[in-house]
Amino acid sequence: CPVVLLTARRDGPPRSDGPDAMLGEFDTTVRLPPLTADEIEQLLAAREISLPRATLRRVQRISGGHPLYALELARQLDTTPGSFVPTSLAGLLDERLRHLPAVALPALAAAAQMSAPTRTLIRAVLDRDTAVVDDALDAAADAGIATDVDGVIVFVHPLLAEAASATATSAWRRDVHRRLAAEIGRAH
Repeated sequence: CPVVLLTARRDGPPRSDGPDAMLGEFDTTVRLPPLTADEIEQLLAAREISLPRATLRRVQRISGGHPLYALELARQLDTTPGSFVPTSLAGLLDERLRHLPAVALPALAAAAQMSAPTRTLIRAVLDRDTAVVDDALDAAADAGIATDVDGVIVFVHPLLAEAASATATSAWRRDVHRRLAAEIGRAH
């Protein structure tokens, strides 16, 4: 029975403790080039985003062909044409979060602290009622940031979870962890 293991890593020397060390002679490397403007156009079309050709080339140039960066740039340019375009992916993700209702940020920041966040856990650690948390998470789902999968809130990309977490202070995050530990302790 053949076994297939797919890993990904950035260019650079392989780590001695990473998957490269385990694979040895079975290692087959496939280098993925940056997306072209045509490929970015296909990526956007699948998400019903259409940009003029010159803008597509700009998105490809700024993003360096990185799919997530290209998608976030295109979303920014599609929703607010002529707007300032952040020069980093982190700036784009922050900008995307800022467009959410204010109540959504604490809910997302709390969810980002958990391995399997549920609406119940988020309500408990924030001490908010059902309607507030549900409205916040529904806004995040409508914006394509996080979704509910079988009762667990899942960010559509790990970098969005990091960006949401970064909106909170370290003291706030520690408090959420303390409340989360207390809530899990009560449940068990």
